Amino acid sequence: MEKQLNSLYELFNNTIFRIPDYQRGFAWTESEISAFWNDIINFDISSSYYMGVITTDKIDRKDYDDVLPNDSWIVDLGGYTPLYVVDGQQRLTSIIILISAIVKNMNKNNRKVINIYSIDDIKKTFLVKYKGNSTKDYTVLFGYDDKNSSDAFFKSKILGLDTYNVNIINNKYNQNLKDAFSFFIDKLDKLSFSQIQELYLKLTTKILFNMYQIDHEINVFVTFETMNNRGKQLSTLELLKNRLIYLSTRFHRKYKINGEAVRKQINNCWKQLYDFLGKKPEKMLSDDEFLTAHTITYFFKHHSKHELLENYYRDGFRHFLLDEYFTVSNIENDKIKPDNIFDYVSSLNKSMKYWYSFNYPMDISVNPGFDKQIRIYFMKLKLQNDITYRGFRRPLEDWKVLSLYYFLTTNDNAKRKGFLRRLERIYFIYSLCDANPTSISIRVLKSKLNFDNLLDNYNNLDKDIEKFLRSDEFKTCFSKLCDELSRNGFYKEHNLITFPTKYIISEYILDLYKKAKEPLTLEFVNNLYFGNDSDGVPSIEHIYPEKPNKSNNWNTFFSKYTQTEKVRIKNSLGNLLVINNKKNEKIGNKSFKDKKEHGHVGYKFGTIDEQRVASNEQWTIKEIKTRGLEIVNFINEHWGIQIPRDKRIEFIGLGKVDINKQ
Repeated sequence: MEKQLNSLYELFNNTIFRIPDYQRGFAWTESEISAFWNDIINFDISSSYYMGVITTDKIDRKDYDDVLPNDSWIVDLGGYTPLYVVDGQQRLTSIIILISAIVKNMNKNNRKVINIYSIDDIKKTFLVKYKGNSTKDYTVLFGYDDKNSSDAFFKSKILGLDTYNVNIINNKYNQNLKDAFSFFIDKLDKLSFSQIQELYLKLTTKILFNMYQIDHEINVFVTFETMNNRGKQLSTLELLKNRLIYLSTRFHRKYKINGEAVRKQINNCWKQLYDFLGKKPEKMLSDDEFLTAHTITYFFKHHSKHELLENYYRDGFRHFLLDEYFTVSNIENDKIKPDNIFDYVSSLNKSMKYWYSFNYPMDISVNPGFDKQIRIYFMKLKLQNDITYRGFRRPLEDWKVLSLYYFLTTNDNAKRKGFLRRLERIYFIYSLCDANPTSISIRVLKSKLNFDNLLDNYNNLDKDIEKFLRSDEFKTCFSKLCDELSRNGFYKEHNLITFPTKYIISEYILDLYKKAKEPLTLEFVNNLYFGNDSDGVPSIEHIYPEKPNKSNNWNTFFSKYTQTEKVRIKNSLGNLLVINNKKNEKIGNKSFKDKKEHGHVGYKFGTIDEQRVASNEQWTIKEIKTRGLEIVNFINEHWGIQIPRDKRIEFIGLGKVDINKQ
């Protein structure tokens, strides 16, 4: 390590920096960027600020064509030294983003000079060098290699350079780059010119680093893993990429093959993984959740359920993947060969596309072979899981894990639909049992949720479920459930979380459309389940309101009931509708007539279910009971549960109400 401390000017003196392919992208989010900003703003300009060690690795000349395909001119003709950033990427990237934001601020305010430096000189020193008089041939002084999906994004969106029609991809790392740039732009807009001048002086001359260049005797991959345990911890997926690339370098010695083909596939795979994980910037997918699902499905055949769960609960498979399986010793003893790496990476690639569709079924551009019904099943299972979240926390019971395993082993879409239909039914029955937290039926049903049952024989699985529905365990569970619903109905807070009221009514609505032979679009189903920005999210509407106004004539129909009975009537199944929350707010506690007619948002203008309710002249206990029993008939038909006749009034929440009261 150099004993001398280097300023940013000295760091960038005849040097270009590249982030190597085994590195993750820009991982800092607002909390780290905000802390970084505050540190720089708050230290006294009369002193220096030590920002730690920057660890680098000199790029070998033999790698120029691969790493610097368009940039070797600045090394050969300009005398620049090309370095990989092994440790310090997040800090250096943040500084360069901030300098680029300063340049943008100066251009916006028509300022040509900061302190003694022209804006053009600042760009040439830290951001970009053009080849001679060319306006097209340039080299960024800090950036990514051109195979990285952040390369074009960084050049275009952060440095403002022309990338000449290269596809700009948004992923979680690129979103972090964009967010950091926006953060700095906003902060700079609030500073005076003199404050920006001082900030630039701090950045370029007062912040100091130690430079350390790794000796070629040292393994750079091991160094990377060790050093990057500091700061913001690397995810297992990020570490895994580095490990696989490292293992690929060992194949030449062991198998006399070129590891570059393996390395290229790994890089392409991880590029796609992060493209899909960050495809929806507003709600990025978790890389840890995906890797957990893939690890279970990929290694299930060779490891017991107990082993997998033990590894999962220890550290989410980090130890298993990095310390037990993908190791140098497993290459040396022939447990891992090049074909194993190719197969594993190929499986990751294929799995990510499925995983994305499970989470975003509305995006038909991915897996276009999935028809509407398959995508609707994804929505059903997602909604069920969202509502009954207390269950299915263990990964071997998660619908996406089970679905991933099945989709990887079965290409027939007809069989996939059959699988999803059975899975949806099992989960629904589970949710009924889970409404009674002490039910031993949950444990009985969980035993049916395993890969072998779901894969090997549909008929046996169906028989198992039918046997379960006839069992004493389920009858006991269902009896307790009916008693609970009679006391508290379908709207008590804890039932909203554990009992699938909204799901049942939503499925009932879809069944009404199906019987009416009305076409259903993906957009309609998605809006029914999850809502949209314009209409809001689905909510439970009480037809007979929770807090009826005295002037709205509701007491005319319900005055004979006690207060406790009124609450039970209001919260019974037949009195509840699923409508969007914005509509719910508008019709509120109005009279039944007003709820039907209200502007163009009343029941008459809603779903088929709302229109059927609106066809009634009045809304009394009779209509509530009738609609509740209609939904029971739907449940019996749709899920094959067969609620006993003597339990149906209890089940719809009217078991403790004198419905014949005169």
